[in-house]
Amino acid sequence: MVKVTDSTVGSERLGPSWTDSTLVTCSVNCFQKYSLRCQTIMYNSSIKLCTPGSFLKTSSVGALLAPNTTEGDLYAPKTCDNSNNFNYVTSGGSSACMLVSDGAMGYDDAVNFCSSLGAHLFVAHTFERLALLPSGEGFMIGLTDRASEGTFAWDDNGETISTAYSDLLFKTGEPNNAHGVEDCVTVVPNSILPSGNDFPCHMALFRFVCERPMIY
Repeated sequence: MVKVTDSTVGSERLGPSWTDSTLVTCSVNCFQKYSLRCQTIMYNSSIKLCTPGSFLKTSSVGALLAPNTTEGDLYAPKTCDNSNNFNYVTSGGSSACMLVSDGAMGYDDAVNFCSSLGAHLFVAHTFERLALLPSGEGFMIGLTDRASEGTFAWDDNGETISTAYSDLLFKTGEPNNAHGVEDCVTVVPNSILPSGNDFPCHMALFRFVCERPMIY
């Protein structure tokens, strides 16, 4: 479960609160008591208070049902919107709501395609997250140095990668900005050696993955 930070989101209480040692045991006990009726929990880590909750409510109703100071924080599971053939994928401690493209596109076309589905090109702020991608072929990812040559940034938030991350990602001699036109990035997931390579963004050479934000 993840913390819901929106103050206009809340849930109906299923019953009285109790004390529980951790957020995890709070969640487990809620499910044991209420089965599938338990969709959310409120937990105050300071006083170990656990409050069982039903389905999330939003807007004015949600604001009225938001947890009070004593109840602590609201927690709910995140889910994947499976429309348009998106799938929930996990690997280790990473997860994402993803759609693998049928064919290759240039970067701009891929960005527009993903955007039309409420998604963005796949990003991997941690190196381990690349394991979510299908193995065996190169995929274009949402990482470019278009804004500043040599400084690669993720599409979703503009965060730049560190030198250490770059060393893990790119194969020897890359990125090299060959002919001054290579600003986009492809990787071969789960390869033994670093596989990242920069290539011209306008060229439709690789398939790609759209990533849709998880929803409550």
